[in-house]
Order: sequence, then C-alpha cells, then structure tokens
Amino acid sequence: STALLAAGFVASLVSTLALSRLVLEVAPMPTALAAVQCAAAAAMVLIVRAFVASPNESTTAGQCVHFASVPLALVCCILASSELAASAGLNARVLVAALSPVAVSVADRFLVGDQPSARGAVALAVVLAGGVYACYATFAWTKVAATWSAATFAVQTYELVWVKMVMERVHMSVWARVFVTNFVAAALLAAVVRSSPEYGRYTAVQHALASLPDARAGAVIGASCVSWLLLSLAGFKLRDQLSATSFALVTALSFFAFALLPLVLPILARPSDLGLPQQLVLGASAIVALIYTPVRKHAPKLDPNDEVDRAVKEANRMIAEADELVAAAGGQ
Repeated sequence: STALLAAGFVASLVSTLALSRLVLEVAPMPTALAAVQCAAAAAMVLIVRAFVASPNESTTAGQCVHFASVPLALVCCILASSELAASAGLNARVLVAALSPVAVSVADRFLVGDQPSARGAVALAVVLAGGVYACYATFAWTKVAATWSAATFAVQTYELVWVKMVMERVHMSVWARVFVTNFVAAALLAAVVRSSPEYGRYTAVQHALASLPDARAGAVIGASCVSWLLLSLAGFKLRDQLSATSFALVTALSFFAFALLPLVLPILARPSDLGLPQQLVLGASAIVALIYTPVRKHAPKLDPNDEVDRAVKEANRMIAEADELVAAAGGQ
C-alpha cells in the first residue's frame, strides 16, 4: 500500500542519512560519498536486472534524454545540502525541509492545478510550525548559513515539483529511472569532485580510512550504498502515487525522524544536534502531521502525446458526432 511504501521511504532516507554521517566523520568528502553511492546503485540495478529482466520493459534513448534533467536536479540538491550541512548543521536542514512543502503546494496550485485538501493543509501547517519553532531559535544566522539555506530551499522546491512533472511526461519503468538517475548523477558528481577542494583531501581520507578495521569501513560504506538504492526505488515509486506536495511532506517527516534518531541511538548524537525540548516539539509535530498527511493514490495526468490519451480523445469526438447526428435526425 501507499502507507507502507511511505514508511519504507522514510526508513531508507533516515538510514542513508545516519550511515552517511558515520562515514563523513572519518572521510569528510560528502560529494565523493554521494558519487560512490550513485555509482554503486547504478551497478546494482544492472546486476539485478541481468537476473530479473522484464520482457515487456524497453527504454529508448529519447526517453533517457528527456529524463536527464532529473539527475541534474538531484546533483544540485546534493551539492546545496552538503554545503548547508557543513555551514549550519542539522537544524538548518530540518528547517529547510519544513519550509519546502508549503512552497511546493503553492507551485502545485499554479503549475499543476492541485490544491491541498483540508487534511493536507493541516499537515502543512503542523510541519511548518513544528520545524520553525524547533530550529529557528538554534539556527546559526551567519551570512554563509543563510545563503546556503536559501539556495537549498530553492533547489529542493524546484526538484520536488520538476521531477514529478517530468515523471508524468516521460513514461519509464522504476528500474530505468533509478539507473539513469544514478548513472548520470555519479558522472556529474565525479566531475565536481575532481575540480573541487575535496580532491585535495583524498590522501588524508585514505590514511583515515586505513586506520579503521577494513570490515567496519567497508560495511558502513556498503550499507550506505544499499540504503541509497532502496531510497531511490522507494522514492520513485512513492512519487508515482503521491502528489508533489504529499511527497514533500513525507520528506520533511523523514528529516524530523532523523533529528529524533539520537534519542533511540545515542551513538548518533552530536553536540550540534537539537536539544531535547526541540526534539519533543518535532516528535509531536511529526505524529500530528503523520495522521493528517494524505497518502491516497495520486492519479497522474495523461501525457498529451500518449497513444491511449489520443485514442480516448478520438472516441469522445466520435461519440459527440454521433450524438449530433441523432439529434439532427430526431429534429427532422
């Protein structure tokens, strides 16, 4: 069901964030880690599909080209989020996640025509109020932090709205979407790493990883790659079933859950994390928003170029012409 799929997405995102935090404390190269995770996810998709292939599944080069803007948007989100985490910490990331659903709902209203239901409006208000109250007071209002917060907010809002619009126009299987997105993103991130200051820290990171037991370092990095693959699969499946606004709400709740994770796993607690009062506010907001977040299946709009859509329009035209003939005959 959609609710179980949303729960799987939240679990995948939380585990990816937690495992990435453990890796980055030893190897502070977030862009390189994201490139490795994307490359590993693309490779795992090829391996899985080599053994479990669908005979009716086909992806054309044209579809891949039209879908290329999706990995580009993902790369922009990764880069902006990495800079925000480095300059302002987790509280700023949670604050941006709480603000994004409201902006996405406005964009949905004007670009797609979707308007939040009463339950959705309640969830939006609760997430916004809880996130702002919990994170605003502890936010480090420096010029760099404010700049990257605004950039991350803009990029994330664009990604949430744009990817949904592309998915409704470019019809591909979930596996194809995951492969194209991660393959292109890995290539772009690798190019960014090569030309960024991270590349200069490569030798130091090698020494840091060499000081750890091989099994531990490999297990954490490998687990983060598997978690990223599951996150990609669940994310695209969930986007198919929810509106962009509902998906933004689920994403915000995922960051709320990650902020609460140190209460359950103290090993993940860091001095820069939210305090207990703020965590309690986030927890209460997450529970209320979870109850009111609409998780019903979202009916995607038909592609104007789709064969089925054209057939339906042609049938409707013929029915209208028949009705006109019957009406004319009756009048005579």
